[in-house]
Amino acid sequence: MRSAHDDAIESEGANMNVRIWGNYLHDTYQFIATAATSKGPLYIFRNVFGTSRQTNRFSGGAMIKTGSRNEFGGGRQIYFS
Repeated sequence: MRSAHDDAIESEGANMNVRIWGNYLHDTYQFIATAATSKGPLYIFRNVFGTSRQTNRFSGGAMIKTGSRNEFGGGRQIYFS
């Protein structure tokens, strides 16, 4: 995925047994958004992150954007590098 305006991958919701792997993400603001994982487990592994996009107000986004664990039921998110 290249040159997305905001999130390259938005995996937001229950995320029951979801795997995000083997992606090359470049020139995006947020690479992976996983806010509101209510069930899980969500696995994120073997992804390559390139340069983060800069906007007029911000210098670049986070590698992985998550929500609060207690906010939506606390589904598990598992990360491997």
